[in-house]
Amino acid sequence: MYILDEKEKRPLHIQLYEAIKEDIISNYSIGEKLPSIRKVATLYNLSKTTVESAYSQLYAEGYIESRPKSGYYVCEFYFDSYKNENLLPHSKTNVPNKSYLYDFFPAQLHKEDFPLKLWKRISAKVLNHSVDFGAYPDGQGEYILRDAIAKYLQNSRGVQCDAQHIIITHGFGDSMELLAKLIQKRYRHFAQEIPGYHIAHKVFATYGYDIHPIGVDEHGLDVEQLKQTQSQVVYITPTHHYPTGASMPIANRLKLIQHMQSIDGLIIADDYPREL
Repeated sequence: MYILDEKEKRPLHIQLYEAIKEDIISNYSIGEKLPSIRKVATLYNLSKTTVESAYSQLYAEGYIESRPKSGYYVCEFYFDSYKNENLLPHSKTNVPNKSYLYDFFPAQLHKEDFPLKLWKRISAKVLNHSVDFGAYPDGQGEYILRDAIAKYLQNSRGVQCDAQHIIITHGFGDSMELLAKLIQKRYRHFAQEIPGYHIAHKVFATYGYDIHPIGVDEHGLDVEQLKQTQSQVVYITPTHHYPTGASMPIANRLKLIQHMQSIDGLIIADDYPREL
């Protein structure tokens, strides 16, 4: 007899599944028949659905097999016999915790500059609201966040947009891949500042674009050199080119916009590192 407790947090079908599994491992023989679903349901005063769920889990894990018009039988299972065989030797790796007087890693926010207390307070406030963590998120990103970003762009940059114009991605590489796939039927030539961020180059090259490297001077990307290519898409960092630090003057930006408009092209403007 199995002991099943309705007051337990574990559902009854899980309790039954675990009890039968232990019984199979300890007492049953390979090929031995299990009681029918109807019999178990009657014996323990359970619904047939509860017993079927327990048997289905045992079947899925290879403990039992179903024979047509016959019932369920214990399978030959191998988990325990192979549990400790052919395992790679495990050894602990002691990774030294190095500390440095100066951190020269570029483009990262210093931990002392991050408003941690404010972040914790706002996070706690958000979690106090009803949040459905089991639901699939909006593929475009949470609407509330996109709406806040749109308002921020309107106030700080004068960009006229709303939440529908904003897409939240998983980072720079994800953004470039989405763009590369989205526009590849219309555009085939991609230009980028050289030196420049290699991820953009790598992603567009992977999707079969013809890559056109464009030189950089003290005023950023060389627009005149760009005009000599077939580039229909250009990726630029106008605010702060890495690694030269050059900033593109407004006159050059307007010249670039006019050129790309004249060829019906696209500008991918990376505002690095404006928010750092």
